[in-house]
This record gives sequence, C-alpha cells and structure tokens, in this order.
Amino acid sequence: MKNNYKYLIAILLVFAFFLLLMLLINNKDEGQQPYNEIRTDDGLRLELEGSRVAGWGYKVFRNDKLLIHQKNIPAIEGNQTFLTADDAEKVGRLVIKKINQEEIPIITRMDLMKLNIKYTN
Repeated sequence: MKNNYKYLIAILLVFAFFLLLMLLINNKDEGQQPYNEIRTDDGLRLELEGSRVAGWGYKVFRNDKLLIHQKNIPAIEGNQTFLTADDAEKVGRLVIKKINQEEIPIITRMDLMKLNIKYTN
C-alpha cells in the first residue's frame, strides 16, 4: 500500500513539473517583444516587433526618425500580421532596399511571392 502512494506522489510531481514548464513556456510569448534591431550602414534601422501569438510587424527608421510602421502584411486585404519574425524581416529589408534605390517603398503581392511570405488568402 505504501508503494502505491509513492508511485502516485511521484506521478503527481512529474505531472506538476511538466504543467509548470508548459505554463512558463506559453507565458513567455504572450507579451509583445519590443524589438529586434537590425542596423544598416546608411543610417536606416529596421526594428521587428511582435510575438508568435500576436504576429509580427516592423518599423523602419532613418536617423532615429520613424519612416514606416508596418503592423500588417502589405498588399494583403485585412489585418494579417506576419506569421514569423523572419517574414517581417525579409519584407522590411526589401523596403530598406527600395528606399536606398530611391524607389517608392511599395510592396506588391509579387514581392511577397518572391520572398515566399506566407499568409491566408
């Protein structure tokens, strides 16, 4: 009988440990991550913001002045955020490239396809 209690207590402790671990992992991602900063040589700066839960966006600065704050995927209807920080970074880098080439930094569906950006139709 004592062995049954020991096994039950051991199982409950293992279960409680995994439950606590899952809660800690899930709570890490709920808040907005303030930024991941990417600087370029020309005075432009790309900041990524968001989380896996809320989605991702980006900001483009020149000499600390905000030029673009993109919360949603450009060229797509609705308010779809980027699914990954990598997708937001790829589009943000393309915007910076267009600015550096003195082009209007418009992103098209074709640009999104070339960059392999995932979104729902």
